Amino acid sequence: MTGMPSVRSFGGRASILFCILGVPFLAFVLRSGYSPVRLEVLSVALVLALACLAIAWVCRGLAFYGASWVLIVLASAGAVQGLLYPGLDVRLRWIVVAIGLAVLVPMYCMRAEFFRLLVVFTLGSFAVSATQFLAARVHPTEALAQESRPPGLGHIVYLVLDEHIGLAGLRSEIPECRKARNQLENVLASHGFEVYPNAFSNYADTLDSIPSILNFEVEARRHQFSRRDSLSGRRVTQNALFERWGSQGFAIAAYESDYLDFCATETECTTTTRYAANAIGAMESLPIPWTRKAGYLAGNYLLSNTIVWGIAYHSAPRLLHLADWRTGPLSVAGIWPERLLQDILHARRKTVFFVHLLTPHKPYVYQRDGTLRDDRDWIDGRKWAVADRAAYARQYARYAEQVEYLGTQLDGFLRRLRADPVYDASLIVIHGDHGSRLLERPPGNANGYSGAGEDPSVRYGAETPPAGDLIDAFSTLLAIKAPWEAEGRVDGRCSSVLEVMSEAFEAPGRAARPGAASEVYLFDLQGRPRAISMAQACREMEGRSK
Repeated sequence: MTGMPSVRSFGGRASILFCILGVPFLAFVLRSGYSPVRLEVLSVALVLALACLAIAWVCRGLAFYGASWVLIVLASAGAVQGLLYPGLDVRLRWIVVAIGLAVLVPMYCMRAEFFRLLVVFTLGSFAVSATQFLAARVHPTEALAQESRPPGLGHIVYLVLDEHIGLAGLRSEIPECRKARNQLENVLASHGFEVYPNAFSNYADTLDSIPSILNFEVEARRHQFSRRDSLSGRRVTQNALFERWGSQGFAIAAYESDYLDFCATETECTTTTRYAANAIGAMESLPIPWTRKAGYLAGNYLLSNTIVWGIAYHSAPRLLHLADWRTGPLSVAGIWPERLLQDILHARRKTVFFVHLLTPHKPYVYQRDGTLRDDRDWIDGRKWAVADRAAYARQYARYAEQVEYLGTQLDGFLRRLRADPVYDASLIVIHGDHGSRLLERPPGNANGYSGAGEDPSVRYGAETPPAGDLIDAFSTLLAIKAPWEAEGRVDGRCSSVLEVMSEAFEAPGRAARPGAASEVYLFDLQGRPRAISMAQACREMEGRSK
């Protein structure tokens, strides 16, 4: 292969190393929908290029082969883990060993030819990413004319708002929480919803909560109704509610993140619209200094590879900690609320619009008027627990402002939908998957776990969480507008979303455990559920509701 980089020259070695380190970064940027000509992208690419030049200068001969082998193994480990069959539970160290051997054999046999093939493969993969990026930037013109639809057509609009606490879960002593609660109560009442202010989820995790509700039963083991189908995502394995709707002649349109796929089979949903849970491309147009954007890009690139992130984080934690960045509610801008509204208004057959939105999920990016907070405050908003009441109240204030902005979006969405005859005939369900999961203090328990972000099951061990923590973790929004219903109502009972949904959709057998209406569940280290009574937490929430 003439004209290909040679391991004998400094420039050739540097070019090969950039294909290993730099080109995958640029492909990651393109897959994220981020323009590669931005200053922050070019600055990170320049740092990688300088690193390649340094390694190429120091490493020659056998040392270059060894350095390249290490870099290839590290760069490939995360991708290979994500491509494995979901049912295989293979430890990362065995994946690294397998990749190491798979690379070492052809490298030894082919010598210089190995790197030429590597360059061709890398540049070919980059060309595919570039083509997909350019294709995504071309938006076809949409037809303005709306085709006729049957009279009296009604849909089911099912919104799951991730991490949305219930009305009674919002603390009245925090002014921002009071404003958010009053606003949301008024919005739901004005649009004819029956509201359950004291509702709660049976689980504090999305992967257990939503699949449990969709199947009308609590889990006998953790993640019973889902399995991993990618490095960062899972798919439900059973969806009783979708099956019921399909048997009733509904088309099913699912709107979901790449974190959890709700269609149990490829054909169960008529259409599926997916968005990236961590849509780093949403950051491109935001008024953030390019230097911090560069840090976020580098951090998210490292996060895309589990083993590389672990090495980088532990070797330079202070430098990279702030780069562990999430986009949260920014990720849903492409579908919420405008895209969803137009899809509903243009549907010509009865359809279930099942929508999982990562909002008001942390980080807390929005102020109540929809303007963005300083991005450095987004990082602080991700913490689950804080050490003192003042910090706890500050975090809840940020969370409540984001809830309030979501309430404004929801009001606008419902007003525009209500202007169409399809609104009155439609059933609209809105609920959260769990609470805010903001905790007033990190409990140091017998297991030695404390601080933010720990799994609640591990955090509390065999202890029973205090009522306040149960409310923060499990209280969740629930509101239902029945067809042809115009008057808002309040159902003050303290019960789980699972129980209410089982009643609303008349599921045979209803919840599998009698305690589903009055208990929440944490899991032990073997993934077995441990029931915890919500009696005390319910009394506190009912007191807040009065």
